[in-house]
Amino acid sequence: MPIPTATGGATQSGYLTLNLPEMWEVSGYNRVDPQWAIHYSLAYTSWSQFQQLKATSTSGDTLFQKHEGFKDAYRIALGTTYYYDDNWTFRTGIAFDDSPVPAQNRSISIPDQDRFWLSAGTTYAFNKDASVDVGVSYMHGQSVKINEGPYQFESEGKAWLFGTNFNYAF
Repeated sequence: MPIPTATGGATQSGYLTLNLPEMWEVSGYNRVDPQWAIHYSLAYTSWSQFQQLKATSTSGDTLFQKHEGFKDAYRIALGTTYYYDDNWTFRTGIAFDDSPVPAQNRSISIPDQDRFWLSAGTTYAFNKDASVDVGVSYMHGQSVKINEGPYQFESEGKAWLFGTNFNYAF
């Protein structure tokens, strides 16, 4: 399958307008006990406005056009916080990300899939002004099949994310 090039490989001035979607989120935190809290979130992203990628030359010719056909997507999350003592706080969470890419529109350039997240972290407070946070998340994306032209691919996203942060209030 040859790769289409609108310019024959020549460099040409142009532009690509990309309007990114707005995101709405409703979230909450409730201290249900002196040592326990729950937090929750529901997010909506209006990805359906992302229907195509189109590059246009300064003279108005179409250099590149690719149908994307995204759909609106949601994310739901639930977590807990445990306040062990004045120094230590522990957190855990779980989340589900709905992919904005419909199965029929998946491509090797955007092989997106639904994702499931597990997270844990801790805070150690040295005093009322200084603390350090450490966290880890595991993201597991579902296995998806992609058909692009005569080619077939399979994609599965997995990732470990680690973070640390020093906080100082003044």
